[in-house]
Amino acid sequence: MDALHDSLHGSVLDRDVLSPPWSALGRDLTLGLVSGLGKLLLRGLNTLHVEPDGLQRFRDLTMQREEGIGLLTYSNHTSTFDDPGLPSALLPWWLFWTEHSHGKMRWTMCARDVCFLNDVMRQFFLNGKALPVERGGGAAQPVIGVAARRLAAGDWLHVFPEGRVQPAGDVGAFRQVHWRVMMGW
Repeated sequence: MDALHDSLHGSVLDRDVLSPPWSALGRDLTLGLVSGLGKLLLRGLNTLHVEPDGLQRFRDLTMQREEGIGLLTYSNHTSTFDDPGLPSALLPWWLFWTEHSHGKMRWTMCARDVCFLNDVMRQFFLNGKALPVERGGGAAQPVIGVAARRLAAGDWLHVFPEGRVQPAGDVGAFRQVHWRVMMGW
């Protein structure tokens, strides 16, 4: 009975947090506009140095991986603009505007008390493919199961091991939440 409850609860939760509130084209618009801002800030107003081989490998993994092969990326978290900023600066702009046709843009997790403060912010961040997590909620949060299912289904998931902004720039240890996602529990 618990498995049935979890399965039913999972499908309802999946629908609630995975479906773009402003439609597929609304998701494209959200991703496209935010990525444009990211490109302007990181490529236009700053200098971004990326190793050419690393950039090509990143693009191959994000844009050309086989169907059904999930991708888990992680990075340090020095500001709240790391994501969407870095993917915006590293990937072609058209990719963000055409999410509805390929579904290859990343999912990420964002603290409910930062990104989901009201209904407009909730809709905006869901359109941007951010999943709402509770700080201190642990690995058993149902939304962590959503992230694990997306990764297992072949989607791209980006995480910050620290689970919060660390201005020092270090990459912290993975938390139990991230291990749960990687193991598909």
